[in-house]
Amino acid sequence: MLFSEKRPIKCEAGNYCLRGVGTKNITKLVDVWSLKSSFSQVECEKGIFCEEGAKNAFGNGLCEEGSFCAGGSVSGVKAEPGYYVPRKGFSTQLGCKKSSFSSISGAVKCLTCPIGFECPDDIM
Repeated sequence: MLFSEKRPIKCEAGNYCLRGVGTKNITKLVDVWSLKSSFSQVECEKGIFCEEGAKNAFGNGLCEEGSFCAGGSVSGVKAEPGYYVPRKGFSTQLGCKKSSFSSISGAVKCLTCPIGFECPDDIM
């Protein structure tokens, strides 16, 4: 095997790697706290996204407003119409409350149903 074939490989997207990672096994963050050092990749926390090669638990940052990140996310997922994500760092989208709506993907808030209109709960 040539020397060039023995070089480091970037940590997989959706995970981060601390110094000294030597395996492709993926560990949940809860398991890492009981170890002095992690020798495996660690899945990114909820609300955070990790692109390939992330180096710490903060990954590439918090998910943006209007998007949410489940654990192990590579990027944020925009909130669907009828839902919203008000701040950075959410792991799930929130449903619009009664008498409000959001008709766009990636909403950061729901709008009050306007006068002269009806906003049924089952479709908003």
